Amino acid sequence: MSERTGAAARTAVAVEAALVGVGVVSPYGTRADWVRNVLASGSATVVTRGDRVDVDRPSIVATADVEGQIPAKTLRTLRLFGVNQCLHLEKS
Repeated sequence: MSERTGAAARTAVAVEAALVGVGVVSPYGTRADWVRNVLASGSATVVTRGDRVDVDRPSIVATADVEGQIPAKTLRTLRLFGVNQCLHLEKS
């Protein structure tokens, strides 16, 4: 949902499933409006591979802290583009 309008929005990002949460890695950075909206609302719905996953408790984490949960190919791309933080969400 947009913080200003309350309208639902879609943003294409890489989603990596973890045992207890979901990591969202984005070349848009952690200051993107959609990231700030998720942080402000405290929850979101992630659609990945056709499945809808309700998530909450968003936090920004260092990519290095979760690199074991990120596929090697994605990790190389993140390093190439200097992405050093990602959004972590807990499954509701």
